[in-house]
Amino acid sequence: MDYKHPIAEVSVIRLRPTLQDYSDNSVVFKPRSTRQWHPSTIGTILALSSTGNDNAASPFRHSPGRYHYARCRAVSYLVARAKPGDLEALLAIEAACFSTDRLSRRSFKRWLRREDCVFLVATDETDGTLAGYILVLLRRGTRLARLYSLAVAPSQQGRGVARLLLEQAERHTRSSGALYMRLEVASTNSGAIRLYESLGYEQFGLYHDYYDDHSDALRMEKCIHPTNRAVTPT
Repeated sequence: MDYKHPIAEVSVIRLRPTLQDYSDNSVVFKPRSTRQWHPSTIGTILALSSTGNDNAASPFRHSPGRYHYARCRAVSYLVARAKPGDLEALLAIEAACFSTDRLSRRSFKRWLRREDCVFLVATDETDGTLAGYILVLLRRGTRLARLYSLAVAPSQQGRGVARLLLEQAERHTRSSGALYMRLEVASTNSGAIRLYESLGYEQFGLYHDYYDDHSDALRMEKCIHPTNRAVTPT
C-alpha cells in the first residue's frame, strides 16, 4: 500500500460562531448547538439588562440593571499536515490534555518524520495558535487504520475542533486506501464516546486495564468508505 497522501494542501474551515466573554461583566452565551449560528453572523451583540421595557426583545437575560456585552464571531481554522515547527505547541497541548499516557517528545519527532501516518493540526486563524492535533496510523498490508491520538487545547474546546480534525483525518486516511478506522477510548470518557458515536463509530470490543491509570478502553470502529460497508476488515 502506498502511504504517501496529499496533505500538503491546507483546508480552511470556518466554524459557526459562539459568543465569547470580552469584559469582566459580559455574559457568555452558548446555544445548545453552535449549528444555530450562521457563519456570516459576525459582530457585537448587546445583551440588555433584565429590567425595563427596552430589553423586552432581548434573548439574553442576566443580572438586573446592568449592560452586558458579548462578541459573536466565526472561528476559522487552518487544517494541514503537522510539521517539525509544531513540536513545542504539540507538547504543550499534550501536557494540558493528558496526565498519563502522554506522547513523548521523541514520539512526536518520530511521527513528524514518518509517512505511514496521517498527522494533522488545526490552527486558529485569528491568532495563529495551535488548536489541536490528530494522529492516525496506517498499517501496511491491511485496509485498517488506527486513530492513535486526538487532543484539543483546553482554550479551544467546545468549538467543534475535535470533530473537524477527525472528519479531515478520515478524508485523508480514505485517500490513502484504508477502509476502516479503529480506535480505543477510555470507558469513562463520555464526551469522546458521544463524539465518536455521532460520527458513526461503533463499539466492537473492550480492553480491560488498558491505560496507565488502570481504566478500561472501548474498542470502536467505523467504515470510512460508505460504499464498502459490506467489506470485512483485514
